[in-house]
Amino acid sequence: MSERSVFERIVAGEIPSTRVFENDRVLAIQDIAPLAPVHLLVFPKTGQYANVTELAADDPTLLAEIVGIARLLLRLPLEGGFEPPPRSNATESWSSYPEGSFLMGSEDPDGWDNERRPHPRHLPAFRLAGRQVTNGEWLEFLEAGGYETRSLWSDEGWAFMRANAVAAPLHWERDADGSWRRFSLRGWVPLALDHPVAHVSFFEAEAYARFVGARLPTEAEWERAARGEADHRFPGGDPSGANLELRHGDTSPAGGLAGNVWEWTRSAFVPYPGFRPGPYRGYSEPWFGEKHRVLRGGSHLSHPLMARSAFRNWLEPQIRAYPAGLRLARDAS
Repeated sequence: MSERSVFERIVAGEIPSTRVFENDRVLAIQDIAPLAPVHLLVFPKTGQYANVTELAADDPTLLAEIVGIARLLLRLPLEGGFEPPPRSNATESWSSYPEGSFLMGSEDPDGWDNERRPHPRHLPAFRLAGRQVTNGEWLEFLEAGGYETRSLWSDEGWAFMRANAVAAPLHWERDADGSWRRFSLRGWVPLALDHPVAHVSFFEAEAYARFVGARLPTEAEWERAARGEADHRFPGGDPSGANLELRHGDTSPAGGLAGNVWEWTRSAFVPYPGFRPGPYRGYSEPWFGEKHRVLRGGSHLSHPLMARSAFRNWLEPQIRAYPAGLRLARDAS
């Protein structure tokens, strides 16, 4: 007999749980087992176990983001009360970083085991874009045939895209008049051309970077830029103005390194020198390796602690459910 799913064990009362949200169509429940990954399970009230959507995280601070992702997948917008997004003021610019070393990683008391230990990292000179790639720029990629141009894609990325009929970011669709719109927690909204593109996979991000003759940054380059010369705990020093915790209910104009959308890096999720697992061995260690890519910066759904300069998120490269986008990098030469 196969091992029973987390959902079946919750229904049987073997794992304590709490209701997160419910309407006439779906129910979402969260398991609250101590020292275990946080699971959010969303299922139709008329469905069977096979229809359950399971999202998992390794820290309770991730729950709000998981709930937001589940609502997006289920097309369940939230009620109002959001701040209006600011006007766009981020121009297309690049920052240059000279060759040198910095201390990467953290002993932050709010940090995860995969952030430890701090260690020197030497980087060649590089340049990093001053804002994320926007919806408007992505639309140019799409309309130029980027999704059909084989030379832009890795073998794995091309196979995934073709097998899953990927032809635009997740949550994008055309109106009756042919205009693009996207689903957000505000509901259906017109495509804001100055907002960062979101809900793209690593494969799509990598293909776009090739399309414009750039690349994705390494996570070390991203952290070097986020820390700056003052070794900031948060990118730029203060996260209070960042688009985090559903401040605007959606993305806002592209800009800084904290919040708005997660940013894919080209780096695999690997342990730092001197890594020790904690608070238990399954926290980060099982996920290390080439199968997962690192993302940085947090998103508009994220808790502020996830926007710290040292925070490392990781996903498989085909994942599109998370509000992830990209920022471009180039070698200094």
